[in-house]
Amino acid sequence: MTGQPPLTPLTAAELDEIRARAEAATPGHWGSARDEQGAYAVEAQPRLVLGVGSLHDGVIADVHTGYSDAAFVARARTDIPRLLAEVERQARDLEKAREMAADQLRQIEALTDQLAAARATVAEQQDQLAAVRPGREDLARARREGREWHVHGHDRCTCDSDDHTHDSGCPEYGRPAAEGEGR
Repeated sequence: MTGQPPLTPLTAAELDEIRARAEAATPGHWGSARDEQGAYAVEAQPRLVLGVGSLHDGVIADVHTGYSDAAFVARARTDIPRLLAEVERQARDLEKAREMAADQLRQIEALTDQLAAARATVAEQQDQLAAVRPGREDLARARREGREWHVHGHDRCTCDSDDHTHDSGCPEYGRPAAEGEGR
């Protein structure tokens, strides 16, 4: 198709015009036959009748440019309606695909929101856990100082591992740590 202008998408109105032309054309099968001068005739309802020969219901067009053009014109009678039906099917499929893509996008957005909420919950829980669980540095310092780490559910402190008393910064200060607490 060299030398042809670029194709542009068909509008609904253009498809309707093509459909109207196809429906207005002579109905039935079209065929082509070569005459004695070498030209081709595109005929409506061509058929062979035993003892009579070739019959048809009218000549649609005389084509003097060869068999390929005559075959193209003859097949247009069935090709055009089939192509229109295929365009309609693909348009329906495309619309369904767009609807599915929109649904999937909504699902992805909902899942993204759920993931963000889950991440926020995990971060909050990690912060809560960090508030009651010692960090590595805290544990290492407590061990170096000969202290044992105890968790009281609301705060943390290092308690003297020998006498099991709470540090002055601990809300449990003044209460002896129970034997085995935090172990």
